[in-house]
Amino acid sequence: MKEDTTFSNIENSIIQKLAIEFKKEGYTYDKKYPGHFIFKRCVFLFIITKMIIFRFKVPSSKSRHQPCGFIHDHGNLEYTKFFIETLDFDFEYSYFRIPIVGYIFYLVATHYNKKTYLLQQIKFILRQITKIMRTSLTEGHRYPLKYYERLLDFYLQYFNHLTLFNVYPPSFVFTVDDFVPSRIGLCYIANIMRIPIIYGQIDMQKYSIPPVKVNVALVNSKEAIEYFNEEGTMVYQMNRFDYKKINVRKVPSNPNVVGLLLNNFYIIERLKGTITRIQKKHPNSTIYIRYHPNTKAQDKPFFSSNKIIEAKKETLESYSSKCDYIIASNTSAQMKVLIKGCPVIHISGIDRNGFDLYGYVKKKMIFGCKIENLKLMNIRSINEFYSDPCWKANIAKIYQNDPNIDTGSKEDLRKSILQMNDIWY
Repeated sequence: MKEDTTFSNIENSIIQKLAIEFKKEGYTYDKKYPGHFIFKRCVFLFIITKMIIFRFKVPSSKSRHQPCGFIHDHGNLEYTKFFIETLDFDFEYSYFRIPIVGYIFYLVATHYNKKTYLLQQIKFILRQITKIMRTSLTEGHRYPLKYYERLLDFYLQYFNHLTLFNVYPPSFVFTVDDFVPSRIGLCYIANIMRIPIIYGQIDMQKYSIPPVKVNVALVNSKEAIEYFNEEGTMVYQMNRFDYKKINVRKVPSNPNVVGLLLNNFYIIERLKGTITRIQKKHPNSTIYIRYHPNTKAQDKPFFSSNKIIEAKKETLESYSSKCDYIIASNTSAQMKVLIKGCPVIHISGIDRNGFDLYGYVKKKMIFGCKIENLKLMNIRSINEFYSDPCWKANIAKIYQNDPNIDTGSKEDLRKSILQMNDIWY
């Protein structure tokens, strides 16, 4: 099996089966275990630390009027800001997420007092992973190590959320469609504990819904709105704009600044090779790199050239305004800069996710170019692509601009979330 850093459909289906197995095995949280008290104190200290560092505000009683949510947001905290700023909810505490350290604290405490619970978890995890490995060998699949790492991450996050929500149950949980094991585990636990789920679409066009029913969907695309309306889900449209007014500027024949927009899964050697190709294509241009917000400093290669600059703490809008055009890897941000008017060229080769992971090139929404053809790429072809009336027609197929499709207002959304708070408490 080809190594892939994305969470594939095969893995997703196995995760769903494993979650059902969890339920069958009867893994629930027992507050009678002595570890409960210690874990609760660890969580309390964690919250206090976050309050001191980030000035988070934690509601003091269950009779609060503001909802207290558990938000598993994307790297740029786009939705966290939306909940706080747009909806005017006073819960900066929303990005409260116990890390693996918190879970280990609980396991150590539980193991010290009640060995059986910890041993049950370890046996279950090993048994399930062994079963998958045996099945994969029988079927002739050779799954990469990262595959099993993701499954282990799911197990840890599953138990992590299970213990956390029994100690501090939220009014709702929020998850985005960039599905990773921790988010899938979060959805299952919320569903089992009957905690309302709010879903947010982040990549503007594609949507992968949670494996359980959601209560509220914050979406952008026409197809997602239609889907959730049929499901009877409360739908709120995040970004309303007229696609007819999108005006993509022309790429100059000799660009001064070429942007390079990256995801969090690039391979350093391939990144260096891509930059070398860009320099050969535009020897006099400055390359303006924007890393994913979750990229760690130690994972960013050093470039001695003063023609290679990193964009630091800059919004996508500000970043795109400084570029004559942007070369993008497999990232949802390429659509976000495109609708701001900056020409985008999607290329392959920077990560292991192949070419056109999101399908933007296939749907003729973004100009695509294989990395080996970059030097031969014609600037005129790019300008013709984005000035063609058919391009806007392709955008219209995806983006919602139909007044006949109902979506809730901001006030409807606010009321729905407040209602979740009232029901739970």
